[in-house]
Amino acid sequence: MRRAVIPTNTTKMTSIFGVIAVAVLFVAPSFASRYLLQILLTIVLYVQLVTAWNILSGFTGYLFLGVAAFYGIAGYAYAIVSLEIPYFVAIPVVGMLCFVISYAIGMVLLRIRGPYFAIASYALVLLFANVVLYYEQTYSRVTGRVVSILPVSTTYTVLLGVAIATIVVAYLIKRSKFGYGLSYIKGNEDLANVVGINVARYKCLAFGISAFFIGMATAAIIPRGGYIDTTVVFAPTISFNTLVMGVVGGLGSIRGGVLSAVLFSLLFELFGTRANPYPLFVFMGVLLMVVIFYFPRGIEGVIARVTSARGEQAS
Repeated sequence: MRRAVIPTNTTKMTSIFGVIAVAVLFVAPSFASRYLLQILLTIVLYVQLVTAWNILSGFTGYLFLGVAAFYGIAGYAYAIVSLEIPYFVAIPVVGMLCFVISYAIGMVLLRIRGPYFAIASYALVLLFANVVLYYEQTYSRVTGRVVSILPVSTTYTVLLGVAIATIVVAYLIKRSKFGYGLSYIKGNEDLANVVGINVARYKCLAFGISAFFIGMATAAIIPRGGYIDTTVVFAPTISFNTLVMGVVGGLGSIRGGVLSAVLFSLLFELFGTRANPYPLFVFMGVLLMVVIFYFPRGIEGVIARVTSARGEQAS
């Protein structure tokens, strides 16, 4: 029998703050400068990517390093389908394409566990990037793709809607029977098999949902630049940044992932846009190791400790 989830003061405050933040973000294009809107666009993108990443990695414990693989697939898929169908139709179409591809790949890839899965998932980025590059250099003789540019306000608003949908779906999954099954897999996959959970199906479905939302976010933001190539959409930093944000936020924590994405996106803007951004990347690598060794639950764990300490003081 499941225990009822009783909202705590922290949960209530998070919900209230979330509603206010969403309202402000939706009206931001009416008062924000173009520069501020670009910063918000980056923040919303990484909030969305980390949340989508958590649906697989956070809920099952499978550390996925291949976010850039589906970001790249979605980018090129959008560049092709947008020639025939409108922007708002292309977004879910690209998302479904990513779902189908990831589900098929997951039936093989998700048989691997532990660090071998992480390595194999990163290999997907290299595989897809080189396949596309080989095709461009050998057959099409054209590098990259040109896409129609849309106003920043449009891509921002649509991406924000996709991000909110991702957060809502991730929350519903976490509280559902499907989410409980994923938590069993994360805790002990062999035991999950024994108690009757269809482990292969659950993992592939989580992988597919994660890729679906990654694909939708990519399709939503691609028209911002007007041009893509393999160095842009298959950039390894996309996978690395998402991984660091997810781990620092706390594996499986939606709230922690959102806070971590906001924090690192601001750091990118402050330090990553300089002539020498590498100190920031070094800092991120060191921080990742520190969190793994000393704060395995990330930001979510810190919030839990603070809340617990306040509760003990109040009693």
